Amino acid sequence: MNSLQAAMRDRVARTWPERKLYYKVGSVFKGCDHCGELDEEGKKFTTGTNVYRSYKPWDMKWTYKCWDCGSTDLQCWADAIDIGMEPILGAREVVRKKKLMLRQMSLDQKAKVVSPDKAMLIAQLEQKLAKLEAMVSKEKGN
Repeated sequence: MNSLQAAMRDRVARTWPERKLYYKVGSVFKGCDHCGELDEEGKKFTTGTNVYRSYKPWDMKWTYKCWDCGSTDLQCWADAIDIGMEPILGAREVVRKKKLMLRQMSLDQKAKVVSPDKAMLIAQLEQKLAKLEAMVSKEKGN
C-alpha cells in the first residue's frame, strides 16, 4: 500500500460516521434560496453543491441543510415536500415513481385547502353585525 492509498483510506475512515447520518443531494437542492443565484428568468440557479439530506430527520433535527450558509429545511427550500420524512431509497426508477406519487399527494392536499374569498368573508361579517345591531336596538326599545 503506498502513501496515497493510505491517505485515501484514512479519509474514508474519518468521514464514514458522517455518511451514515446524511448524504449529499442534487437536483433543485444544489442551491438554496440564500446562497443560490438567479438566472435571467428569475428562477433559482443551482450553483451550490454543499447541500445534504439526513437519513433520519427526527434525530438530526433537519431534513435538508446547506453547509455554505447553514440554513435548513423550509428556511431555504419552500418547495420541499418531504420535510421530516425518511429519504426514498432504491433504484432510480423506483425513487422517481415514489417521488411522483409524493408530489401528486402534496398537490391534492394543496387543492383541498382553499382559503375563503376575503370579500365574501367581509360580507358575511357585515351581515352578522347588522343582525346583532338589530337585536340590540330591539332590546333597548323594550
